[in-house]
Amino acid sequence: MPRNNRNILFAAFAGSVVAALVLGIAFFFVFSLTEQGETAVSGSIEVGAPLGYSDALAAVARGFRSYYPGADIGIREDEGNRLLAAFAASGIQGVLLDGPLSEDERNWLAQKRLLYGEELVGRDAAVFVVNQSHSLNVMDMQEIFAAQLYVDRDALRFHRIFLGVTAPGADTLDAIPLESSRGLLEHLLSDSLAIGIMPFSQFTRLTSEHGWQDNLRMLGVRNAEGDDIVLPSRTTVFHGSYPLSYAVAYLYNRNSPLAAGFGAWLYRQGQKGFARSSLVPAREPSRTIKLN
Repeated sequence: MPRNNRNILFAAFAGSVVAALVLGIAFFFVFSLTEQGETAVSGSIEVGAPLGYSDALAAVARGFRSYYPGADIGIREDEGNRLLAAFAASGIQGVLLDGPLSEDERNWLAQKRLLYGEELVGRDAAVFVVNQSHSLNVMDMQEIFAAQLYVDRDALRFHRIFLGVTAPGADTLDAIPLESSRGLLEHLLSDSLAIGIMPFSQFTRLTSEHGWQDNLRMLGVRNAEGDDIVLPSRTTVFHGSYPLSYAVAYLYNRNSPLAAGFGAWLYRQGQKGFARSSLVPAREPSRTIKLN
């Protein structure tokens, strides 16, 4: 065989060996990264929670981590609309939303081409709050917008939810804005004529934290037909008999296995954590029965 041909064959063989080695090393690194990367029960992600839900979500995240020590779930607390924007930009991998997505929000997320999943994991409600000495006990659905209402100015998503459960189709909430939900309740403590609106979970949490249960109360709501009066409670919110109840949704990025795994946990085992918090669970928490 001519010497030049032998050199060509040797060069081809050597090139094949080098290519195989490079390919093998690449597969090794890819395999290693996959093995050490995020799974449904391990890795590190950040999920968002609106003001008022972060304590409940953090407690459930701690329970998740006690079962799966390899999972690190950070909680970002912010207003709901800002959290949804961060989720759409992949700044966070999951978000607990006060209220389900609107059609406009779904269309907006579709334009972002974001692959996401949605689980309904909790319940909440819009409630009317007054000073204990207020003369009013019942709010008629037909008279809601005749009253002068006060609201947390930063709870923008709640404003939309309130309109959705009281006046579908309306896009403007006529209410006096106050700084923060706590600031709203502090105003009601000193103004015996004011009526505030806020989420049931916020009222429950803040009055418990500050010992205001004997100073503030929630009004019952008379339904549109004018027959039944329903008081907001964990039971009436859970069953939906309180007319201003709404669902709490968890959105997760489908490209994040841990965000999806945490969503599955919220849907089932996480209901126990919500039942012990100010947030109402979406379904009856499962119970474990041990047989001797």
